[in-house]
Amino acid sequence: MSLAIRNIEVNTPRKIDYRNVFLTNGRIVQSVNINQLDGSFVTTEPIENDGQIVVYPQSPHNPIYDVNVYKEFAGYGNLYVPTDARFDYIRRKIWVADTGNSKVVKIGINDYTIETTFEDIILPHSVVPETNLGGVFIKGFSGVNTGIVYYYKANGELDDFFTFPCALGRSSTSVELSNAFVKDLPVPTTMVYDHVRWRLWWTAGSFVYMMDVRNRQVVQNDLQPVYVDTRGLDIDLGSGNAFVAAFRNHGYWGLIQIFRDNNDISCHSYIDFGGLD
Repeated sequence: MSLAIRNIEVNTPRKIDYRNVFLTNGRIVQSVNINQLDGSFVTTEPIENDGQIVVYPQSPHNPIYDVNVYKEFAGYGNLYVPTDARFDYIRRKIWVADTGNSKVVKIGINDYTIETTFEDIILPHSVVPETNLGGVFIKGFSGVNTGIVYYYKANGELDDFFTFPCALGRSSTSVELSNAFVKDLPVPTTMVYDHVRWRLWWTAGSFVYMMDVRNRQVVQNDLQPVYVDTRGLDIDLGSGNAFVAAFRNHGYWGLIQIFRDNNDISCHSYIDFGGLD
């Protein structure tokens, strides 16, 4: 279960308590994404109300701003077990991985209407806007042991796709409305885009992948035997280096820094799961 959505001032570091969102009744938040222009953020709640997205203002407790829940859309129907939602803040869109309906949708945030729908995608769980040209990357499955990344252009045309080994850990790709099902899916943060260098990164098991979008070269980096699993990643846009949460063979999680060409680990650190003071 999720307990809270917390804001952290990373320069201090300190918690910004007046922006905390405390969740009740065991609500699960699968993803959180920030609108870089106004500080609002969108979350996915895959189980609550059979699945919904929630859009919060930067200061969720300020009474002059609304917290808005979106479940049903005219001409589309209801979301079902959505697991990821991310802003294309340049074009004022939200991309949503509507996992239970095997679809990905693009929503215009001026009026919250569905503008684009991609169908027949098996278990989409991570959706990343291609902010340079307006397209989108979608990470899902093509079978219980095979992951797939789709690249769609801004006009909705499928431009390319890539498959890779990825064990779902379930006997089928059928959707279940359960906490256990959501927990078995890869987390949405297993894919991220470096728009500065036009590079898409994703992880699966012990592998880290990096694709140069312009020439479609894919570089894979197997972290074994030192690291046996990964959880998610992000990119330092200044250097292009990737920071990956990885499980070390000694039995603890660590954070490793991988050089921007995905060919060398420059440093690693132990993750302490203690709270912030």
